[in-house]
Amino acid sequence: FSSCFHNIFSSHHNTLVFYLPLTYTARKTNQPDSKMVSQVNLPSCSVLMVLSGVLVLQTTAVQSHYPSRAYPKPSQTIAEIVSENENFSTLLAALEAAGLTGVFTEPGRYTVFAPTNAAFEKVPSSDLNALLGDKEGLTAVLTRHVLPKLKPADAFFFGPNKVKTLNGEKITVSRYWRQLNVNSSAGAAFVEMQDIRATNGIIHVIDAVI
Repeated sequence: FSSCFHNIFSSHHNTLVFYLPLTYTARKTNQPDSKMVSQVNLPSCSVLMVLSGVLVLQTTAVQSHYPSRAYPKPSQTIAEIVSENENFSTLLAALEAAGLTGVFTEPGRYTVFAPTNAAFEKVPSSDLNALLGDKEGLTAVLTRHVLPKLKPADAFFFGPNKVKTLNGEKITVSRYWRQLNVNSSAGAAFVEMQDIRATNGIIHVIDAVI
């Protein structure tokens, strides 16, 4: 450490320079989607400068490289995806009853927590039928499942995330590694499938109506 450390002060430039030891090594991991992981070790020099009270760090260490996920460009809107998937037939009927289908055909950056048919089957049939006949109440429930911004799974912080829905309510999306759970004042759901991408947003499939 001492052989690599220098302290140089220039009164003309008011610059204090420190050379600190850093090196870079790379190792393979067992993760299927990861090629190399970087690790900083000693020694090899980096530069730390104080320029008129501003701290600047310049390092010769090589930055780690994590391969980014490449997604195919989506070609369907949220409405088209829902209408063509038989697991969303009840959701489609609800959207049509509330007059919301058109919203998800237009350009946007929505995040939809989409309940499957099995999720709707957990709601007592009498309650579901009553809800489908109440346009105002149905709209409130459906828009509770929508965020007005694009939020793929990895955009949520680890732990609970308070987010505002399209109808102004706040729900909690909790992330634990690659798992997402959603909680609202009306119920809780587990995200069964994440990141179905559309031209106007993204869909996360959930196992319950919230």
